[in-house]
Amino acid sequence: MTRLTLALLFLLGSVSLFAQEKHVSADTEVRDALTKFVYAFDNLDWESFRLAFDDDATVFYPRAFPERANGRAEFEKTFKMFFHQIRSGKTTAPYMDIQPKDMNIQVFGDTAVATFHLDDRAGFLNRRTFVLNKTKAGWKIVHLHASEVSAVSAGLSGSNQETTARTSSENNGSSAKDQLVGTWRLISRVVTSENGTPVQDVGLGKVPKGYLIYDPTGHMAVEIMKADRATAVDCGTSPAPSDNSQTINGYDAYFGTYTIDERNGTVTHKLEGALAVSDVGKNLVRHFKVSGDRLTIVVRTNTTPERQIRTLTWERVR
Repeated sequence: MTRLTLALLFLLGSVSLFAQEKHVSADTEVRDALTKFVYAFDNLDWESFRLAFDDDATVFYPRAFPERANGRAEFEKTFKMFFHQIRSGKTTAPYMDIQPKDMNIQVFGDTAVATFHLDDRAGFLNRRTFVLNKTKAGWKIVHLHASEVSAVSAGLSGSNQETTARTSSENNGSSAKDQLVGTWRLISRVVTSENGTPVQDVGLGKVPKGYLIYDPTGHMAVEIMKADRATAVDCGTSPAPSDNSQTINGYDAYFGTYTIDERNGTVTHKLEGALAVSDVGKNLVRHFKVSGDRLTIVVRTNTTPERQIRTLTWERVR
């Protein structure tokens, strides 16, 4: 083999190695950018969060944007409202527990596509797609598309249904009931329509206060109160849907027993007593997920004129 041939082989090998290192470096840069974004979101660090986006970024977000948000002014307006709502329910960081699952990154020159899902909402598979562009200031998000589907409609069950209580209990070696038992303080309550449009709940308001208790014997009790509840007593109510309890004068409360369906990730509250007598005897089914000292309960109502999704986040009292 001639010296010229050896030199060519060395040159080609060096170029190939350089290209591989460049690709790995870009992958790492994108991953680092997303890690910083998630950290900022988890800690409600507004400045770091907003700077992760390009000025012309577009956003589809099911819980806040029924339409596409075009540009910084539009997506910042809604995200500011979301930040305020979460922060008002808790005083110290981290405010959320964002844990990306199965992240995949594809780099195409100065453009990257990243996908992952979240296990943060009981009964749902939350999917995230990011498109990033490399700029002089680093990788910036130019598009965020968030979507969520029911774990049941997605065909997930058993060990593949990551959003169920069964998976959660298997991951830490304790039963779903063991995780659920305790006293929980309400830190946020988000109400949306099925298409993700925010809904103003006049009954309990934006940031209600409340406690939820599950004991080892299978008994439970819950009380939720509107933060700016009127001092005047008004016992007028409107009929509650069959899958929910009634709020009277900015207050909702009931007690009874509970049973857990680990396979479907649900807890059923069997009401023995309630603030509204018409609620007595109801069986209220809720999707739930426990992550450490955080409990998420999802209520899907048949409220008219449109169905609602109510996501309640609770923190364990110690």
